[in-house]
Amino acid sequence: MERTQLSAIVLDLLEKETGETYDALDDSTTLNEGLGLDSLDMAGLILHIESHFGIQIETELLDKIKNIGQILDTLEEKIATKEGKLAFLDFGMMSETPETARYAIIDHVVH
Repeated sequence: MERTQLSAIVLDLLEKETGETYDALDDSTTLNEGLGLDSLDMAGLILHIESHFGIQIETELLDKIKNIGQILDTLEEKIATKEGKLAFLDFGMMSETPETARYAIIDHVVH
């Protein structure tokens, strides 16, 4: 999904959450000062985003999100991972897996 599409969806979810109408979102627009979101608005927006995209945004990431660009960056990363465009195996953990299972896992992921 392209960033402009993500931005349009976030704008729609933001408007549903707050009941306000906003102009097109800019990456540098801050959530607190720029959009006037309080912690309750932010929590609601994140819940809408998670529900809409079927993802989970960890608390550690939430603490770092201060503007629209950071929300979009997080979404791009989460969606890419969910769609399988970006994936990696921890081969350190694979050493504890039986050899036949290890090859089956690798074969499944690679093909």
